[in-house]
Amino acid sequence: MCPFQNNILQGALSTGLFDYVWIQFYNQVNNCNYDSNNPTGFKTSWNQWITSPYAKNQNVFVGLPASRNASNGGFVPSQVLINQLLPFVKQSDKYGGVMLWNRYYDITIGQYSSRIRGSV
Repeated sequence: MCPFQNNILQGALSTGLFDYVWIQFYNQVNNCNYDSNNPTGFKTSWNQWITSPYAKNQNVFVGLPASRNASNGGFVPSQVLINQLLPFVKQSDKYGGVMLWNRYYDITIGQYSSRIRGSV
């Protein structure tokens, strides 16, 4: 989950055994969901994850819902993802890609993954 919980995850992540970390930036009651009108909360959360001293070897993935129906908040339209969110997260050498929840919604609602594939 996006809210940074170093007391819970620090021990596991600091082992260096994880190559990839998938962070859920949706269904959050705080500012973790990306909002193109006010991206500060997302950006702050992202920066906290990628600058964490014990997350030095991980590739960090941005977890998003594949459609509005796949979550209770945090859906980012494909063009907003491509034009606004990705240019920001790709600045980090820790950026690993995008993780989508879930494939069922991706297939039945409109192939979100196909629209973003060339940009991630």
